[in-house]
Amino acid sequence: MRETTHERTRDLITLIAWAVALVLLHMLTNGRYGFHRDELSSLADGCSLAWGYVGGPPLTPFLARAAFTLFGPSPVGLRAFGALAMGIALVLTGLMAREMGGSRHVQVVAALCAAIGGVALSAGTMLEYVSLDYLWWVTAAYCVVRVLASGDARWCLGIGAALGIGTMTKYDIAFFAAGIGAGFVFTPARRHMRSPWSWAGVALALAIFLPNLIWLFLHGFVTLAGDHPRARRRHRPH
Repeated sequence: MRETTHERTRDLITLIAWAVALVLLHMLTNGRYGFHRDELSSLADGCSLAWGYVGGPPLTPFLARAAFTLFGPSPVGLRAFGALAMGIALVLTGLMAREMGGSRHVQVVAALCAAIGGVALSAGTMLEYVSLDYLWWVTAAYCVVRVLASGDARWCLGIGAALGIGTMTKYDIAFFAAGIGAGFVFTPARRHMRSPWSWAGVALALAIFLPNLIWLFLHGFVTLAGDHPRARRRHRPH
């Protein structure tokens, strides 16, 4: 058992080292071009904090506001959250490979593939909704793997937290939530649904999403209108 724990620790340290290298790479290169229009939109929304916006949920504008407060009008500072998210996603991907029986080499290869994929690579170079959305998808997937590998339904709380925060980032994670639900219902994993931890995970996801849901209701679900300029002007927070 001691040797196994030592190996797991070494695996984790290896993945963290690669994650640090990835974050540093992004930080050293993210200042070579100006702000993207989506970043400017998030910064504009973040000037008036609210539980929702026409363009989407509130988490990305909140982090844009935090980055501006901490680092000022710095592209590198603004994009630090996106770079950090990709580093964490790298580690979690490697850990998923380990849970599936992969060696340290396999873990590193899986982690690097997740880091240099088209979406992941671009998400680390900007602060966009997809930058954090990618992280919550990977986090939820890791928690699902942990439930299945360990049989410990308490990991359902992690699934619920990831899906709830993901919904406060980008609504498309609802499709992943539906896929996870179907996976539990139509496979032997349905046994975990008898555990109170699984329903606690559902309740946690809903509780995290509730403030934005209330905001949507109070504003006539204006986000469904997308980025139409007229809708954006009408519902810009003051």
